Order: sequence, then C-alpha cells, then structure tokens
Amino acid sequence: MTKKIAIIGGGNLGTAIAEGLLKSNFTPAKSITVTKRNVETLSGLRHQGINTHSDNTIAVAGNEVIIL
Repeated sequence: MTKKIAIIGGGNLGTAIAEGLLKSNFTPAKSITVTKRNVETLSGLRHQGINTHSDNTIAVAGNEVIIL
C-alpha cells in the first residue's frame, strides 16, 4: 500500500529524506509533498515528480504521514 507523505521543511534534511524515499522505492514521487517558503529552491525535487508547496496546511491535508 502506498503511503502519502508530507515533509515539512525542504532544507538539506527534508530533501535528503524525500530523495531517499524515492531511491528506496518506498513510495512513488507523486505521493510525496515537500514544503518550503521559497519553493523555487525545490525545483530539483519537482523535476523528479515530487509535489512542492509553500503552504504547510495545504501540504498536510490528505497525507497519512507527516515528517517535521
């Protein structure tokens, strides 16, 4: 079963977690959302298919796992 995951904070650690989830095939990119105030710095994740957002409230809605 695929888990929908939100990662609050797309700095070095949040980005590493998201990339690790992808590389391990734990969940598909479309099931991961990463937030950061300046979402432009998350363009590398977005190009991999990961959802990015600047609003934490919207990002956690409908996700089963929230990583802070």
